[in-house]
Amino acid sequence: MSEVEREDIFVQRLEEKQQLLDKRLLSQMVQQHRGGGAEDSVVKVAKREEYQFRRWTPSHNDCLGQHTARGATKEKTNKLAELKARRKAKDERKKV
Repeated sequence: MSEVEREDIFVQRLEEKQQLLDKRLLSQMVQQHRGGGAEDSVVKVAKREEYQFRRWTPSHNDCLGQHTARGATKEKTNKLAELKARRKAKDERKKV
């Protein structure tokens, strides 16, 4: 294959890439002109935020209304409270 033929193929590929890019940009411009570009993204963000809000809102059964850590159970929290009370009592005995 001669150098001229390679150059022709290279030029054709560049032209095809440029045409695809122009087509994509034109479709984006048309979509924005119709008003779909900005509104769609705002609607998507609002829906995503609403989903996250619903997902992280505590249920009515949650008495504290706070998120619990992963793996936290009532037994673990009670045991931790008991250990804290023991430590506090131990510190008070050392002070006296």
